[in-house]
Amino acid sequence: MTRAASARESAYQAIRHAIITGADAPGALLSENERAVALGLSRTPVRGADDAARARRAG
Repeated sequence: MTRAASARESAYQAIRHAIITGADAPGALLSENERAVALGLSRTPVRGADDAARARRAG
């Protein structure tokens, strides 16, 4: 797994965990920048994680 893929997967898992545990309230709008800062990542892997989450939800 590349470093970029690893960062994206890490962001995806963190976002998923926040949703499942209720840390992110239903309907809450969090900016890409806020998530990136909270996770200690750049916005690019967070954007990729958000895209992956949307695709998995739609699929």
